[in-house]
Amino acid sequence: MGLSAWLLVNATPLGINEPFPMNPRDLGVGLVLDLAYVPKGDTHLIRLAREYSIPHVDGLEILVRQALEADRIWFGDIERPTWKEILLRLRGGEYP
Repeated sequence: MGLSAWLLVNATPLGINEPFPMNPRDLGVGLVLDLAYVPKGDTHLIRLAREYSIPHVDGLEILVRQALEADRIWFGDIERPTWKEILLRLRGGEYP
């Protein structure tokens, strides 16, 4: 009987500069959360998830969402920029 998991969470730096040691497809994973991040690119785990069409959230998105939530807690609601606009900007795009 092979391993299986519904969720794979990477909370290590594995996959930033080297191949990730597990393939989420082989584990039957339904969702990948990778807390590691590369500012202008993907970790190896995120590339694997994308290659096998596994839903995923990368570490940069998690970092941005966490930062905005902390700002909301401390300073109140903000309308802009949204987390999507910040991610777009960080990944080399622009927001209006």
